[in-house]
Amino acid sequence: MSQQSGKQRTRVASFPWFRAGLALLLAGLAATVAPLLIPNLAFQILAVVNTAVVVWDARRISNFYGAMFDQFLPRFRSKIGEPWLIILPGLLFTAIILVLLMNIVVSPIQLAFLHYDTAPVLLGTLTVMLVLPSLHLRARQVGLWLDSKLKLLHAVFLCFVMAALFCAQLTIAKALYQFPGWDAGAVLSNAFGLADHSLATMSADYFAKYPNNITLTLLIAAFSRVMIFFGVTDLLWASVVLNVVALLTGVLLTYLVARRLAGTGAAILTLLPSTVFVVVSPWIAVPYSDTFGLPFPLLLIYLYLRAKEAARLASRLVLWAAMGLTGVIGFNIKPTVVFVLVGVVVVTVMTAVLKREKKHQIGSVLTSVAVLAATFGAGSVALTQLERSTSVVPFDVKENTQAVPLTHFLKMGAQGYGTFNEADVHETVGIADPHERFVNGLKVYAQRVEAMGVGGYADFLRRKALWTYGDGTFFMWSEGLVANQEDPFLSKDPLSRDVQDYLWVRGENFPFTTGVWQSTWLAILLLVGIAFFLRGNKLFSSSASIMRIALLCLFLFLLLFETRSRYLYLYLPYFILLATLTLESVVSRADSFPARAPELSGRRSSSNLPVATHG
Repeated sequence: MSQQSGKQRTRVASFPWFRAGLALLLAGLAATVAPLLIPNLAFQILAVVNTAVVVWDARRISNFYGAMFDQFLPRFRSKIGEPWLIILPGLLFTAIILVLLMNIVVSPIQLAFLHYDTAPVLLGTLTVMLVLPSLHLRARQVGLWLDSKLKLLHAVFLCFVMAALFCAQLTIAKALYQFPGWDAGAVLSNAFGLADHSLATMSADYFAKYPNNITLTLLIAAFSRVMIFFGVTDLLWASVVLNVVALLTGVLLTYLVARRLAGTGAAILTLLPSTVFVVVSPWIAVPYSDTFGLPFPLLLIYLYLRAKEAARLASRLVLWAAMGLTGVIGFNIKPTVVFVLVGVVVVTVMTAVLKREKKHQIGSVLTSVAVLAATFGAGSVALTQLERSTSVVPFDVKENTQAVPLTHFLKMGAQGYGTFNEADVHETVGIADPHERFVNGLKVYAQRVEAMGVGGYADFLRRKALWTYGDGTFFMWSEGLVANQEDPFLSKDPLSRDVQDYLWVRGENFPFTTGVWQSTWLAILLLVGIAFFLRGNKLFSSSASIMRIALLCLFLFLLLFETRSRYLYLYLPYFILLATLTLESVVSRADSFPARAPELSGRRSSSNLPVATHG
């Protein structure tokens, strides 16, 4: 008996060596086969590393997905801390994402500058899903280690990571540096003209039609004046650097929000998709509302979390006032930011009512909402007065009769794929009377829907949603950066050329980069959507419900009005956060199974790593 036990111990002890040998063998095989499949060094490195990781962590991966399936429909009635009426909009959103994802797989989106083969992308998505448990484990281990040390060490770690990402962003920005076209070009040219006094006023023709870009133009103009004061002459590059700072702020806020929602390990995990989509992105070189607006939804949810944690009513009211002011600025840069405030108010009020809070608690909630509304209203009035008082705006923004009405975007949203239509613009701006202009949008929209019929319009909306959510590049080379020139870049040094080779639409290795974006995006959508089948207090917390309600509002808005996948970029961090919460929910469930806990926490019996706890 003793001899047999000794043999078993020998087999168990040698098993890691067997796994290591098998991982090395198959990684070597991948290194041999990968060049035959795609002659791309980055692909070959990823193939080798991913093969080794999947083989080495095969048991952990199997246990991870076993834990995920343990949470499926048989446990649908698991207890959740939030009322069902609050989480139902979020469940609806997750169901919509799952349906869209199935459509995307069956009918992949094809754009003028985006074509990809379904099979390699789905294989890439599968690979992402397979390595996620291992990535989560390493992030969790680093998070546990940082939490066990002095807070200063965590601050040093975060500063080092942000500095590295900042340098990477600057390198990419320098490589793709060019003057953007379309609305971004109009905003920048007017802002720079106001700053260096080559223009006395903004372009009345453009900004009277699209007054939503006035605030951003004034902000960039003010920043450019400061740059001129300090002797900076390249205002375009200065604005690109400011854009980098805005995007990096979004990465940092994503990290901080994730840490408050699910711990340091989850926060570290968000750095990976943030790097893929926010750091390694041509949008870095396009200073416009989609990128400048990205930090605002994150800042709003961060302030909400801080307000929930505040012990004193006065502190909570200050934070709610900060949410109102943040919402005003964000709304005037990118109007869809307001959907976060909708989610905050709906979740807060419904929670107080459905949980039958005491009168003084309901009074506190109503006071907080009133403070939010008051600061948002006061900020809107103050901003309007500021724009009316400045001489650089050549018309009265309050009495402006040339603005393109909201119904115009409803009209454009009912043709093609719901995108920009020059004929519609000419028709709208050609109508002098504002009321007739407004009615025209409704009338044309109704005519187009009637012509399609009920079934035709439903299929149109399906294709429109597929077109919006099926693009993991977020429309980056279809507007903003020049794609139809042979060599539009200002930087031509060797490093910039290498970056352009991967990130320019005409670059030799751009199809590989597109595949990475698309595969990662589909994996994120899958994690966001699969929450429909899962349950957990963190997965369906009030903060998660706010994010899902905001995304549901965005979905409905883009379904009816003008749309582009670019309009999702503002809320990309919400998708990353919700996907991360799905992973954390699976691990929380797995930790309740003793047989799976060692595998998912990365411990064997001899390990001294602490076990993460999940509330």
